[in-house]
Amino acid sequence: MSEPLISICIPTYEMHGKGLEFLGLSIERIKNQNFTRFEVVVSDNSRNDDIKRYCETQVQFLNLIYVRNKRKIGISANINFAIEHARADVVKVLFQDDFFYNNDALGQLYKIWNEKDRKWLVSASVHSHDGESFYHTLVPKYHPKIFLGSNTISSPSVLMISRKDAPRFDENLTWLMDCDYYKMCFDRLGLPAVCEQPTVVNRVGAHQVSQSGVTRSIQVAELKYVMKKYALDLSLFDRVKTVKYLIPTRFRNLVRKFT
Repeated sequence: MSEPLISICIPTYEMHGKGLEFLGLSIERIKNQNFTRFEVVVSDNSRNDDIKRYCETQVQFLNLIYVRNKRKIGISANINFAIEHARADVVKVLFQDDFFYNNDALGQLYKIWNEKDRKWLVSASVHSHDGESFYHTLVPKYHPKIFLGSNTISSPSVLMISRKDAPRFDENLTWLMDCDYYKMCFDRLGLPAVCEQPTVVNRVGAHQVSQSGVTRSIQVAELKYVMKKYALDLSLFDRVKTVKYLIPTRFRNLVRKFT
């Protein structure tokens, strides 16, 4: 078997009972890729063995590495754990509920990777509620205040990055973990290469942490955290604009009257 050129890193967990179903669909899309020089690294944060047993059935079809992540619960820690077990020079992140848009997606990404002199790449994506119908194509674009939460790139499923140059996701963050990561990548590696054709489908629904597990108190805490982390990158205008969001809802309309 040839050495893999890409490590597809998939962080997994039960995902409110949907994790195994979503992972299974994503794996089937991976198996149909025309580009075959890859490995799959599944990092599992589950409290049961369902995903482990499923992965054991797939090793005969895929170059698949399963690792049980008991080190730390959380999406950022789980992605980091997967990346740490990757062997290829190039890492492709793929959330378990997301999947490749078509059979040429991985090959298309690797072609652009080789054409561009960059250390990270982001691709366009589409969205789906049911895994079958697609809407809202997003072509990614980096902007300097992305760490404050205006995500113009999309989820980490659109990300491909050099393994040796990749920062680790900040394990203090959940809601802003992707926006923060893109800021770290820019600071370390400059602007990303961009694939303007969709290669990934982002699944949208109540199963998402961003939909069901992120309270306003978490959002406020994470905004304060990144504002402190990147204090030197914030203007007075940025601070005023963000502080408006941090103010409790009942006071915001009053603040708007005077700003």
